[in-house]
Amino acid sequence: MQKKYSRSTVAVVMAYKRASNEWHFWVDIDGFIVDATAHQFAEYEHPLVCVGPSPLEARFPDVERLQPEAALLRMAAIDLGVKQSINASLDRELAD
Repeated sequence: MQKKYSRSTVAVVMAYKRASNEWHFWVDIDGFIVDATAHQFAEYEHPLVCVGPSPLEARFPDVERLQPEAALLRMAAIDLGVKQSINASLDRELAD
């Protein structure tokens, strides 16, 4: 996206809700929010495009804005951590 909008500031917003260990992501382009998956929540019927901040920041209060490349690295680390946690749980179950 940064290449397509080279004169814009593009950030991937990684938002986290600690209480339920949930993540949600959206894109911020010069203060405009593009959330392609907002419709997974009952209050949204369609993907969300709005002027920031995202209304979902209330639901996911721990918010970090990253450059797209850094966000991809962070998402890969989160994915690896989830896989390792699942594998550890399976190993414990199989050992019992």
